[in-house]
Amino acid sequence: MISKENYIDAIAIIFTYILAVIFLLHPMLSTPLLPGIDGPYYAVQVRWLVERGELKYADPPLAFLLLTAFYLVLGDLFLAVKLGSVLLTSLAVLPIYLLVKRLTSSRIAGIAAGLAFAINPFTLKLYSDFIKNSIGLLWLNLFLLFEIRYMQDSSRKNLVGLIVALVLTALTHILDYGVALFYAISLFLLSIPFTRDIKKALPGAAIAFLSFAGLVAAPWVVGGDVRKGFAFITQLAESDLEPVVMQQHWFILALALSVALFAKSYFSRDNSEMAMLCIASGMLAILVNLPILPRNWLFRFRLMTNIPLAYAVGMALTSKKEGENLVAAILILALLLVISLPAMGVVRPSIPPPAYQELKDAIAKCEATVGKARIPDVRLRYWAETISDNVEGASRGNTLG
Repeated sequence: MISKENYIDAIAIIFTYILAVIFLLHPMLSTPLLPGIDGPYYAVQVRWLVERGELKYADPPLAFLLLTAFYLVLGDLFLAVKLGSVLLTSLAVLPIYLLVKRLTSSRIAGIAAGLAFAINPFTLKLYSDFIKNSIGLLWLNLFLLFEIRYMQDSSRKNLVGLIVALVLTALTHILDYGVALFYAISLFLLSIPFTRDIKKALPGAAIAFLSFAGLVAAPWVVGGDVRKGFAFITQLAESDLEPVVMQQHWFILALALSVALFAKSYFSRDNSEMAMLCIASGMLAILVNLPILPRNWLFRFRLMTNIPLAYAVGMALTSKKEGENLVAAILILALLLVISLPAMGVVRPSIPPPAYQELKDAIAKCEATVGKARIPDVRLRYWAETISDNVEGASRGNTLG
């Protein structure tokens, strides 16, 4: 029988999920095409899975398998990718709510953290263009939930949960997996001064290390995604480490988040798991926004700021009076909404609908004459590949799409 507390939590989660879906769904459905440069890429991958039983481009398979399920149900390729991205990304509010509510004992804090995850410019860019990365945030936050729960009770079900969540993260996106590894190692190291008992944090770190070793030994499991990690390390080592002057206000925001999280950890020393999560999230906020990162990686890493942002909002609402938490949550979320509304403009296709129709006509002419179109520009090539397989172009290479 479901207890009253669990029933209320279920209602709170459903409420948060619905609001997140509403916020993310509107801009996604504002165009008949898929948003972003990579949007049509996902349609191509799903079409190949359905028609040929394989991916056209080597990639971690899980996100495409899930999107394929949406396509088989809906029958509309573009709509399946759109709804799949919205519904699966929004599901991340579930583990975020459960983790924040567990640490703060506040449902308002859990709801606010979940909504903060959805209502921000970082998630808007991720779910509309880098869909694999966005879907993987569900598994990443599930991993964090099970990791913290295991550190608290050392139960077998939470150990199994963190293992499964980490595997699902690796099968979805390398950047999400890298952040999961960061949290696993950070929580392990932080457990030394905070709990003086590394046994509870050791399994998460050990499993993270073993999973990484396994992926290095068998990179084909995740479509060779591990090579992108090594490509980043190589480029970072070879770069001159000069600060990148690119939207420095995001780095200032990251610093502000980090200071807030570090301060919260100091005042939460009696709650070791909360303090450790705050410190790890604060460090993550700084690391993914470092101006010395290579430009082509920085703009992708920066999008992961939505994770420390969500936990910073949740951890800020720890008043024993839920009324005070509610007022603070409304003010914070209103501010995030104001910041996010202009960012909705990024949720748009790389070409307008008339250009897509012109592309259809051009490909039809090419097939009737030369047989195959060569389109090196990925902004057009992915759209062309949603129309026909008779298209040639450069490979994707080491990108984090």
